[in-house]
Amino acid sequence: MITRLVGALALSTALCASLPTFAQDQDLSAPDRIGLASAPNKLVVRLTGDSPGNTDPDIAAGYKDLFVAFIKKHPEWQLQLQIQTQDIGTEQAKMLEQAKSGNAPDCAAVDSFVLGQFKANDVLSDFTPYFSKEEIADLFPFVREGISGADGKIYAWWWDTDLRVLYRNKSIVPDAPQTWEDLKKAALASKDQGMEGVLFNGGRWEGTTFDWLANYWSLGGKLVDDAGKPTFGDDENRAKFLEAVNYFKDLVDSGAAPKRVATIVTYDDLAAAAAAGTTALFIGGSWQNAQLESTLDPDVFADWTFSHIPGPTADDHKTGTGAGP
Repeated sequence: MITRLVGALALSTALCASLPTFAQDQDLSAPDRIGLASAPNKLVVRLTGDSPGNTDPDIAAGYKDLFVAFIKKHPEWQLQLQIQTQDIGTEQAKMLEQAKSGNAPDCAAVDSFVLGQFKANDVLSDFTPYFSKEEIADLFPFVREGISGADGKIYAWWWDTDLRVLYRNKSIVPDAPQTWEDLKKAALASKDQGMEGVLFNGGRWEGTTFDWLANYWSLGGKLVDDAGKPTFGDDENRAKFLEAVNYFKDLVDSGAAPKRVATIVTYDDLAAAAAAGTTALFIGGSWQNAQLESTLDPDVFADWTFSHIPGPTADDHKTGTGAGP
């Protein structure tokens, strides 16, 4: 991740060559490339589904248009695209090891939950020269802190934030559940209308942990102390941790959630169930609203909405925010 390439994605003035006139028949995009095949400079960019490699054709086309517009401003460059799999944890761990050995892509989308590891291993280039003090100051405090090193320089640029919400088909579940008990009752009632109850990530992967944490946080539980030491197993937090785990366990034991949630390890399964009309409730990501809109017939999509994830009481509810630089 070398300094001369940082400016390319930061839209710096370092690449301000005069623009040629592109002929209409010149192909500026391919599945693994943005830019002319003959471009003298190449930038290897490893991205997630938030890219021209998105599985949704409409979203992929939107990203492609943005990338092509960028490359027209920098025609001497070619972006060589690498698309990560949905196995987020493995992808991020692999990239970190590649970066430590000097074999990482030039630029990459790094999930916020591992950005600290990249900073700690000193494998990132300094982004500070490419953004004004005003732009950096305009960031949310948690973003500014996340992308900054101990030296005060920034080593990434945050470009996407998502959060977890409760989706529901309001023709089946008309009122937004406010509490854990409300959600359980709504899920059981939806089963009477042929649904399978509430769905959520329950398999062994990062999404399951992150989505479930909303419940632990709603109880006031803390994962670490101010020094970064794990605290979820101490006397104060252990009971809250178990209460949040048992809440999900009760959803399954009561039939409010199907046993198959223990095998769900991708948000796509949740959207697929909504599209198939087999569920009226699921805990998913904010980006899935666009997926539902592009997948469902307009009259069916009109029945879907979202609200905050219920908490143990109506006044105690939290959510997780994710994505990153």
